[in-house]
Amino acid sequence: MSSDFKASDSYIGCLREKSIGYGECENLTESYCGGRFGERSEDVLRNCNRLLLNSSAALSGEEIPAEILRRFTSHRRCTSELRLRVEDSCLPLLLRECSSRRVRVAKVVRAPMESLEPLLRTIPNVRVLHLLRDPRAVALSRYESDSSTRSSNAVNANDSMVREAAIYCRDATRDIRVRRELEKRYPGKIYAVVHDEIFSRTADSIRNIYEFVDEEVHNDTWAWLQPRRSLGRGRFRWQSTLSFQLSREILRNCRRLFQLVRSKKWML
Repeated sequence: MSSDFKASDSYIGCLREKSIGYGECENLTESYCGGRFGERSEDVLRNCNRLLLNSSAALSGEEIPAEILRRFTSHRRCTSELRLRVEDSCLPLLLRECSSRRVRVAKVVRAPMESLEPLLRTIPNVRVLHLLRDPRAVALSRYESDSSTRSSNAVNANDSMVREAAIYCRDATRDIRVRRELEKRYPGKIYAVVHDEIFSRTADSIRNIYEFVDEEVHNDTWAWLQPRRSLGRGRFRWQSTLSFQLSREILRNCRRLFQLVRSKKWML
């Protein structure tokens, strides 16, 4: 398995060597979309997602200024040029590695569910794993990460974590609603996974995920799991770190997400 994790090393090394990165394109839309999740309202983020997908249909909220629309046009031009640079230089390295493997997996962090519809529509055998996590664990993790990811205007640590949880819950709730619509159009293509249940029912969770992608669990996977069978025992770290009051405040702000997911592990 470790060799598979390193399969893209040459590709990533090529991107770094040639200084190819998305930042130069992302800066064009930051003034409208925000620099991180949660900086803008849900209507603005919805418009941002649609404009990034090159669709102005059913834009919500107030009229978008012409200057902002021009920025999205520049963004599309920038990403097209970036794609050409990657295809001409580094992409062959990745294709060489991927072509020798029957199953290819990509972990995409914080991708809005709307962005997956084109993949579901155009790639017949694509499968999507929708990973959800207890918002209390998310809030703690984000707070302990780099300070630039913390909510602006937070008064203290508790305030920041409440805000982070609210941002996550808002986005996750929207993604679940969109996912349910996509599941009607693409049945059997999306599988929701609750992070916290993986740790409590690891073997069953692994078996279910492999079954979803029509694969047998590899012996190397079981060998990797063997020394880690105690992962799900005991308390999750947020339970011993967050105060009862803070946990209750997050629960209050995330009530709708808890109702949608209904995970027993989230009820601890």
